[in-house]
Amino acid sequence: MNRMKNLGMGLDLLLSSSELSPRQEGEEQALRNAESLFKKALNEDEDGQLFEAYYYYRQVMDCLEPFLSLKQEAAKDLLSQACNNAAVILFENGAIKEAQAYLEKGLEANPRNQVARENLQAMDSDFKDNG
Repeated sequence: MNRMKNLGMGLDLLLSSSELSPRQEGEEQALRNAESLFKKALNEDEDGQLFEAYYYYRQVMDCLEPFLSLKQEAAKDLLSQACNNAAVILFENGAIKEAQAYLEKGLEANPRNQVARENLQAMDSDFKDNG
């Protein structure tokens, strides 16, 4: 009977190790929400509804910014894409400085975002040529 006494000790630890911590659950939920918002933004963008698309891109940014300090690459990539797409909308509507700020923010989140880098370079050269 004494041998049976230790059976199951640590089982709660074993079972809980496969569960996400509250912080990880928050990150995962934020990423799922952001992905859903990003899809809505892309749909609005494709339909020519630029202000609605911009609104959703901003929501993606707001959703993911708290996680920038973490090693959550998917969140950083999505944030960078949202910043880039919002910047394009702003640029096309004459808000060049705001667009540049979004592109810089997007590159800060994901320095490998080549599209954002090219857009920023194009804006800089366009601004120099016309400014």
